[in-house]
Amino acid sequence: MAWAIEVSAHATDKVLDALGSEGELERLHDHERKLRRASESCALAVLRGLRQDLPADQLPVPAESVTNVRDVVRFDIPLDKVLRAMWMSHVHTYETLLAELERALAPAEWAGTVRRVSDLAFTYVDVFAQYAAREYEAERERWLGSVAAVRRRMIDEILAGHPVSVADAEGVLAVRLKQHHVAAIVWPYESDTADASDAAAVIDRLRRTATALAQAVQAPALLAVPGEEAALWVWLCWKEPPPGDTVPRLRETLPSDLRMALGPVDRGLEGFRRSHLRAREAERVARTAGAHQTCDYSEVAVVSLLTANRELARWFIEDTLGELGSPDTKTAELRETLRLYLAFGHSRKAAAERLHIAPTTVAYRVKRAETLLHRELGSDELQLRLALEISGLVTTDR
Repeated sequence: MAWAIEVSAHATDKVLDALGSEGELERLHDHERKLRRASESCALAVLRGLRQDLPADQLPVPAESVTNVRDVVRFDIPLDKVLRAMWMSHVHTYETLLAELERALAPAEWAGTVRRVSDLAFTYVDVFAQYAAREYEAERERWLGSVAAVRRRMIDEILAGHPVSVADAEGVLAVRLKQHHVAAIVWPYESDTADASDAAAVIDRLRRTATALAQAVQAPALLAVPGEEAALWVWLCWKEPPPGDTVPRLRETLPSDLRMALGPVDRGLEGFRRSHLRAREAERVARTAGAHQTCDYSEVAVVSLLTANRELARWFIEDTLGELGSPDTKTAELRETLRLYLAFGHSRKAAAERLHIAPTTVAYRVKRAETLLHRELGSDELQLRLALEISGLVTTDR
């Protein structure tokens, strides 16, 4: 599994580098995680087939790959580009696997093993490509000509910051864009769906939930379109600024098996865009951290900014926390204690109450944290506090 994850990351990088500059796939750089997961799933399917000696037609088509095929239809990416990307990823994985086998096998085993690997791998990619092509065409027929497609194209233009006529946009979206907006993204805890009918049922349920949310906060207008990763993009609209208890009401109304990310209240065409893009950031943080059913952008704005570049964020944590940045459970416990201790103005009592432990335990953990930091807490603690705030998010995604 570790090998498949590593090789798939390199395969995804090769696909994005090779095809991303050609225009159609440039937008997929924003979906690197989804592409990598699809590549991992296919690599693991081949490895399982080899381990269990299964024929290629009995290997599953991963749900992640099916979801990706549906997404690229909505990005209007041609089928030949999709199949070329699949082929590039497959060839990289195959060549890397052969190199591993050459190092690991005795010469007498080499020819027979390579023949077995080649037969399975290339038969599987052929079966997979045929399935992907059928799914692509079926999704394309569903998507093109639908009202959702027209609306999504208009929304994509707005979100990309392209010049858009407000009157034209209002005609397509059927909402008054000069009003106040709160953007929300709603998705199920288990969002990967292999069957198209199941995916449609999920979206239908999310639409009903969006209607209930609008009623709960008395939003006169509602716009909801399918987003990505089995999510629904929602805009709640008011002529006047929404009530102050809007977010608590939304939290109370959301069913327990769904998750939600919220953008801030904003106004006008640009506010429509800003609120959604911030909700997207809250969704990214929520999906990565896995915490809280509802993630309000206002609660994670700093974390969002600090983790926009994952690699730079990781380096920042390593430079600031040193040994205290270790991902093991005990060290994470020390980090959380120190985070709360600093957040509560060096109050052992307040941190202890939040953690349900004794103040003496807080004192002990803070001392242990100082030991791992190789320094005592000083007056300038901003950098340390920022590193502690994002450490859980970044170490979770390692």
